[in-house]
Amino acid sequence: MIYNITNFIYASQSLFFKVAIQLITLIWIVSILKPVTAQTNEDNWNTNLKIIVGTKQLNKDNWGFVAGQMVYGIEADFRFNKWPVNILTGFTLSRDEKIKLGLKNVGQTNEFNIGVRKEWGKSIKLHLSGGCSVINAHVEGLAGNNSGTGVGVMADSGFYIPIQNHFSIGYLYRYSFVQSDIADISAKLGGGVSVLSVGYHW
Repeated sequence: MIYNITNFIYASQSLFFKVAIQLITLIWIVSILKPVTAQTNEDNWNTNLKIIVGTKQLNKDNWGFVAGQMVYGIEADFRFNKWPVNILTGFTLSRDEKIKLGLKNVGQTNEFNIGVRKEWGKSIKLHLSGGCSVINAHVEGLAGNNSGTGVGVMADSGFYIPIQNHFSIGYLYRYSFVQSDIADISAKLGGGVSVLSVGYHW
């Protein structure tokens, strides 16, 4: 099912969402401005900004009809050439809505990740990442409206292909291990995310 992206984002305007976006924006500004000491050599810094779109698969025992969700997100990573790894941060929103037996079922997650990423290669950039994941989840159904927030870890693997000087396309699979109580039931908020990416790098 195709959702209106604008309505989807407006539906997720929680405090969690706003704080995550502010943190990502701050990191982007820092990576773009760069330290004064590096201004004489622009090649000292590598920065990637990406939009990601795909699917998220959650635990069916906890999420039922809405375990498979569409996911949209943004992520950024940057590295000074002397650093062994990139600093990575990103935010994704996932949501699904189904009507079963006349009852509206809604599942939604807002996920903020921060960690490190290691890259290899030139014409095709392979990468592995790991770090911390914070997920806020909301479910609506037979048990009413319930929410929960948990903290855990995430790991991902993928690749991207640089196009000309500044653009890229790629693929990423990420899994987050996060658990929290929703309606007094221990639920798995994390899951597998499979996405395509379109990026800008310099």
